[in-house]
Amino acid sequence: MARIALQELLATAQEIIAHWQQTNIALGGTPVTELKLSGNYTVANLTTDRTALQTQMDVVQTALNAFTTVAGTRDVLRNNIRTRLTDFRVAVRYALKGSGYINSLPTLPAKNAGENQTIQAYADMLTLWTALNADATVPGFTPPLVIPGTVALAAYTTELTNLRTAYTTLATNIAKLRIERDRRDALATPLYNRLLEYRVAVPGKLGAAHPLSTSLPPVTPTGGATPKPVVNPFVVWDTVAKKAHITWEASPSPNIEGYDVRFCIASPYKVEDENPLASVKADEFELFTDQNLSTSGSTIYVRIYAKNKTGNEKGSKTLKIVRP
Repeated sequence: MARIALQELLATAQEIIAHWQQTNIALGGTPVTELKLSGNYTVANLTTDRTALQTQMDVVQTALNAFTTVAGTRDVLRNNIRTRLTDFRVAVRYALKGSGYINSLPTLPAKNAGENQTIQAYADMLTLWTALNADATVPGFTPPLVIPGTVALAAYTTELTNLRTAYTTLATNIAKLRIERDRRDALATPLYNRLLEYRVAVPGKLGAAHPLSTSLPPVTPTGGATPKPVVNPFVVWDTVAKKAHITWEASPSPNIEGYDVRFCIASPYKVEDENPLASVKADEFELFTDQNLSTSGSTIYVRIYAKNKTGNEKGSKTLKIVRP
């Protein structure tokens, strides 16, 4: 049986709470006559559990905000130090031409290269810069080397230290975010199971034909076919708008009422970790965004969801967006 999305769970739980209160009135309106689920679970317990989930979802959002802030800081530092390596390579080729140092120049890493490859390149630069600053034997070169922007070795060392710290802080925030999401999910599952149990309990108490039985809020997706995904999802960086331009062709399924675009900030893409980006009408097939893409090398992962009128949806393949 399909389960409603996590984003809808709080709203559905609140609907059940309101419905349960009406059920208790219909049963007599006293603590003795109120509906109880297994383990003497009452509407008050559901209210407490919903509040706990809401609080934990807020904690997850705070952890997510912290993660995205640190990721942005990492991207800025990584982009800046990348310029230093570019300048360093040019400066060494000019100031120490004909020397063996030319062959030792580190390769410029890709803008979105992993931590190990990125740090290794800039650590190699630090080692080489330190060595040539101590070498007074190269004809025509008087150490120390200063690269464009009057950046000396000491300033670069600080930049590299800051980048290392940013990566360490980012790893810490990733771990914290994962832990808080696990805590959220540990609260969501039993809460959802109580909603399912309540939908069985009401007809058992009042009968299937009672108005409160026929008006039970749904806690699973409405019946109906799952739509087919959008066709040819694609993304390109718009250099004029300085935003990612996401396009797609319509889902071939009937009764599509619109499209939701959602994103994750880490790979692999996980539905439970996705965030809303935008909702567009059924006759719109593009979106511009710079969400979490403020700096060169910043990366997000996007899916386009086709939604039909029965509330069912289907996501596209994952699109990786990297700001140039």
